[in-house]
Amino acid sequence: MVKRLVYEHAQWKLRAENPVYPDFLLHDDLELVVWGVVTNVIHAV
Repeated sequence: MVKRLVYEHAQWKLRAENPVYPDFLLHDDLELVVWGVVTNVIHAV
């Protein structure tokens, strides 16, 4: 799943590209590890 790191209303959150999934709010008690960066997307024709 692709998520974007977004800063809104003085709060960091992970926002899924699929709108079916809710935002995940980040706070000081969590550790965030970025595994990779999306550089290309392949869509079925």
